[in-house]
Amino acid sequence: MSFPVHSLVVEQDELDEKRILARRARDVGRRQRFQSMARTAGSRLDAQCLEREKKRDEEAAYNREYAEMGKSIDVLIEKQRAEEERLKAREREKLASDWEQQRALPKNNAPTSGPVDIERCGLAAVQKLDGEDVGRAKRVERQKNLMRSWGLEQMAEKEARRLEKDEEDRRMAAWDKYVLEQRKKIEEAHEDEIRVVYRELSKEHVATVAARRAQREREKREMEKANAAEIERNLQDPLLVEACVVAGDGRTRPDHFRGFTKGQTKLIYAENAKLEEEKACRKAHLKAEEEAFATALKAAQTAMHGVEYQKNQQRRAQLHEVKSDLERQRQLALTSKLAAKQASFGRISPGGVLDGFGQSTR
Repeated sequence: MSFPVHSLVVEQDELDEKRILARRARDVGRRQRFQSMARTAGSRLDAQCLEREKKRDEEAAYNREYAEMGKSIDVLIEKQRAEEERLKAREREKLASDWEQQRALPKNNAPTSGPVDIERCGLAAVQKLDGEDVGRAKRVERQKNLMRSWGLEQMAEKEARRLEKDEEDRRMAAWDKYVLEQRKKIEEAHEDEIRVVYRELSKEHVATVAARRAQREREKREMEKANAAEIERNLQDPLLVEACVVAGDGRTRPDHFRGFTKGQTKLIYAENAKLEEEKACRKAHLKAEEEAFATALKAAQTAMHGVEYQKNQQRRAQLHEVKSDLERQRQLALTSKLAAKQASFGRISPGGVLDGFGQSTR
């Protein structure tokens, strides 16, 4: 069963169009009513009056509720205030009773001393009126001299610390320069040794390659000479090269090869075996030379790696020593800096020039 989809879409469009037209008509009518001079409220006035009365009743009820809530809050505040006053009164009564109990203790009945009787006082009672004013000028001058000498001593110590720090920096810079130069020399010497080893290996390799090439050329010439000799021997062999004679009736009749004898066959096999043996010997000799060359090359590489490893170990040891020395110098510099910082504020040490500062000269 199929549904008429096209008809459904058309009906929906028609409904939407009708709905839009109806809304436009309602909007036009509403606008005309708003713009009409003879517009009357009709029954809407009664509804508005009822709504206003209802709103006034709600506001009155809300105000009454708010007033009742304010009264209840005032009652609670008064109760809280009365409770606080009662607690404060109880605390005051407790403090008053404690005070009366303390006053009744025997320690409060001790006799008090009377006023000072000047007639009964001796000379020792008025020494504070004379005191150190006798040598005040000398004492002040001595204190000034002590402060001046202390200031000069502090300035001299600061200058000495500055010079020592500068000298330490110069020595540190010289040591760093020396370490860098030594490291550069070691690296250059190591590179020179590596170049020498590689040069020697290259020379040995070139010599070995030249020897192997010369041997191959020599073997090639010997092989060519042997092949030429064998060809010549075969050409001169009466068994292989038959002589032809002129037969009768004007026709040439070659002699037919009858085959090798048993001894000749054994001789050929023996020569072939000898050639195979020589070939195997040459191959074994060549393999032995290659193995010897590989062994020598491996030994040279091992020796070179060993030398390089030793140089690396020495360089690591030197770097570790340099790092340790730098760390020690850093710790010394830090200690010196902390000591200088503490000494920059100055202090009065026992046995120093200001050991008696602020004390009486008598």
